[in-house]
Amino acid sequence: MSLCLCGEFKLWKNSQIINLISPDPDITLQDNYILMKRSPLIVTLFMVLAFSSAQEYHPLVDTNSLWSTAHQYFPGWTPYSDFTKFQGEVTLDGNIYKKVWTTTDTSLANWNAAGYVREDAGKKVYFRSWDGGPDDLRYDFGADAGDTIYLFYDPMGDYFVVDSVDTYILLTGESRTRINLSCYSVGTFIGNDTWVEGMGSLFGVLQSGTCVLVGDMPQLICFKENDTLKYINDNFSDCFIITGISSHESGFAYLTIFPNPSDGKISIKVNDPSILPLNIVFYDLQGNKICEKEINGKSTIVDICSFTGTSIVFYHITGSNGFYLPGKMIVLKN
Repeated sequence: MSLCLCGEFKLWKNSQIINLISPDPDITLQDNYILMKRSPLIVTLFMVLAFSSAQEYHPLVDTNSLWSTAHQYFPGWTPYSDFTKFQGEVTLDGNIYKKVWTTTDTSLANWNAAGYVREDAGKKVYFRSWDGGPDDLRYDFGADAGDTIYLFYDPMGDYFVVDSVDTYILLTGESRTRINLSCYSVGTFIGNDTWVEGMGSLFGVLQSGTCVLVGDMPQLICFKENDTLKYINDNFSDCFIITGISSHESGFAYLTIFPNPSDGKISIKVNDPSILPLNIVFYDLQGNKICEKEINGKSTIVDICSFTGTSIVFYHITGSNGFYLPGKMIVLKN
C-alpha cells in the first residue's frame, strides 16, 4: 500500500482504501481523487490507519508471556521440559531488567531464578546470568535480510546471517514478523534458527543461537500470552514432557545442589529421603562421562573427580521411586 505526495495527491493503489473514503458506488475514482485532494485531513487519517498496524511491534520481554521448552542434552538421554517466565524488575548498571524464572513443576508453583533479560529501543534482547557477568545479545528483531548478527558476549567465531524476513501466523490468527537465519561457526554453515516476534526462537525463548552450541538439543513446545495458547510444537501433544517425579514436581524440591558456579566441589542436600539412594553421573560438553558418584545420605559433598579447567558440566541424577533430574553447572577448577 502506498501513497505518493509528489506535487499533488495521486490515487491510492489499494482500491479498498479508496472505497473506504467514499463507499458510494455512484462516486467514481475521479470523485474520490478530488475528495482526497480537497481533504488532506482524510488523507492523513488514512495514512495513520494504514501504517500504524504494519508498524506495531510485539516485544519479547513481556511479563504476560509463558514458554515451555523441551531439552535433551545428548542422543539417548532422557528428555525433560521446563517453563520460563519474566517477572519482577531489577536495575543493573543503569539498565532495567526483568527477572527470568524457570521451573520443571507443571503446576507452576516452584520457580528458580535463572537470570535477567532486557529489550532496548532497537528491538535487541539481552540476557544476563543471575550471578552477574556481561550481557549476552540473544535477539535482534530489528535485523533485515542480509544482515549478519553476532550473538553472545564472546561469539568465538560464531555468527548468524538473516536469510529472509517474512510473516508467521499464530494459532490465534495473529501475524508476527518471522526472521529466518543461517548459523555459521568459523565460516562453516552448521544449521538454521527461526525467530518469531514476541515469541522468540523455535529452540526456546532462552535458547536462540543453539544451532552453534553443543550439548542441549532444545525445542520450543508451547507459547502463551495472557493465558492464551498461541503456539504449540507439532511434535508434542501437551506443553510438557512427563519424565518421572521431576516432571510432576520440581526436582529441586527433592534436593538442593549448590554452589553454581563451583570450584569442582558441590554440596547435595536431600530434602526427601524417599528418593535415596541417588546416583549422579557427570559429563563434559562432548557427552563423555567424567565420573560417577553414589549418594546415600541427606547431606553430601561431591568432588567432580579429575575434571580440570573452566567449563560447563552436565549431570544426571537418578534415584528411588523413579526420581530423575538432569542439569548443568559451571565449574571453575584449576
